[in-house]
Amino acid sequence: MSSNDESLKLFLKQTEELKEKLEGWTPNIEKISTTQIVELYYQVINVNSLVKYIQNLFENPNKEINAQITTTQNIIQEKFNKDLHPELLKKIEVLIETTKNDLKKIQSQNNKTKEEIENQAQKYEELRKMMSTKEFVEQYSKLIDN
Repeated sequence: MSSNDESLKLFLKQTEELKEKLEGWTPNIEKISTTQIVELYYQVINVNSLVKYIQNLFENPNKEINAQITTTQNIIQEKFNKDLHPELLKKIEVLIETTKNDLKKIQSQNNKTKEEIENQAQKYEELRKMMSTKEFVEQYSKLIDN
């Protein structure tokens, strides 16, 4: 098997994994964790990079390869960029606001128990992860806007 064939096989495999993630998560957006969100964005970025690589690798791709590239680009553009991406950004913003409100309530309490202090520390860690994820998602927004 040539390196071109291996690259094409990798592209097709990664595209299939992306399709499965999008189909599985789109109806269950409320259940997606911040870790899964980051993994999904990395998958999209990876497949986008593979599209460009395959386009450069095959100077005159056959109709089948062209069709797969077009299909993959449409999936990313329509299912992810236009539909899921804005929903994920909104979800993250709501989670951040909810966590901030929870922290305000916890901070206003006097004489906290050890459990409440641990809960507060956990909430701060969750907030840090969400804010980092939001920054990553916003960077993706800038990428697709250009």
